[in-house]
Amino acid sequence: ANDDDATANDDDATANDDDATANDDDATANDDDATADDDDATADDDDDSPPACADAALETALTSLAVWPQQNACAYFFSTASTDNDFRLGMSLQIPEESTLAVGDSFVLALDGTEPANVVPGTLEVQAGVRLNNFDCNDAIVPGDEPAVSQQWDAVDGTATVVVDQLNGEAWPGGPMTFTATVSVSGVVVELDSAPGSTCLVPDASWANQSMGWLPG
Repeated sequence: ANDDDATANDDDATANDDDATANDDDATANDDDATADDDDATADDDDDSPPACADAALETALTSLAVWPQQNACAYFFSTASTDNDFRLGMSLQIPEESTLAVGDSFVLALDGTEPANVVPGTLEVQAGVRLNNFDCNDAIVPGDEPAVSQQWDAVDGTATVVVDQLNGEAWPGGPMTFTATVSVSGVVVELDSAPGSTCLVPDASWANQSMGWLPG
């Protein structure tokens, strides 16, 4: 028989579990609730949630995003790359030149098109390939060392934030001073540019002690 109460699981052989939170424990039927997974041997969960990532290799690489060992920061740009430089996350923010910076200031790149009070334009991308960060904060590229991108993923949701932690010098005419910042990403979803609709959820992460801002010259 079915279990018809509001919270318990349905343990019969064929019927679905329709409660709001519990899993379906039967052998074949799907779980119809909005969030929980289906625990049976073969059937999927019927909710609308997309998979966390459409690419298994990228998903595996992103699990260690917060501790990828390579970071580059300069001007209003930041990137981080995996140990072998075969996966890379990069972002560029357009902070107004006339901004008078102060410790605690934050600038938000809203990747879903919304415009909070402190939003600035910019882009965020995730790439797969080889030698991916060789162009980052580098104006002396050696021929043959150019990045080669095999997959380009562009952000379609989430936020990237730069918070000013320390001012490192006097402002110079025509641009703001350099500063040390914490860079973070939250709720970021990227989409494969060659396959619209194929998305990947980027884990939330942050990186402290990043040297940013423009230098004279």
